[in-house]
Amino acid sequence: MIGLMGQFVLSGLLWFLGIRYVQHYLWAPGEAAATARAVWVTVGVAAVSALALGGWGEYNRRRYGPLRRRRMPSDMTAAELAQALSVPVETIERLQRSRWTEYPHETSGLSVPEAPIDPPPTTP
Repeated sequence: MIGLMGQFVLSGLLWFLGIRYVQHYLWAPGEAAATARAVWVTVGVAAVSALALGGWGEYNRRRYGPLRRRRMPSDMTAAELAQALSVPVETIERLQRSRWTEYPHETSGLSVPEAPIDPPPTTP
């Protein structure tokens, strides 16, 4: 990563390029006051927006931060899972016991193989 000195150099270079851009493209020589006013209005709007969003975030953090409303869902039984997937309970239990299961790809829905497929034996 960039060290601290590299960050200072990069920041200085980008500030220089930004000032050069403003001088060449945004600054109207005959209307210096109007350009300065536009820059100050832009800075003001950005500051008000930052304060509003920062205040809103702080309000939400204080108001809703200490709440602990999240609860883990209860465990699903094999019967509920079988009903949700429209398969017999025995199939769900067999799939849960197997170490390896492959599902054939079908676009019409879940297709459960007849027997779980165990991984092939590993030979050293």
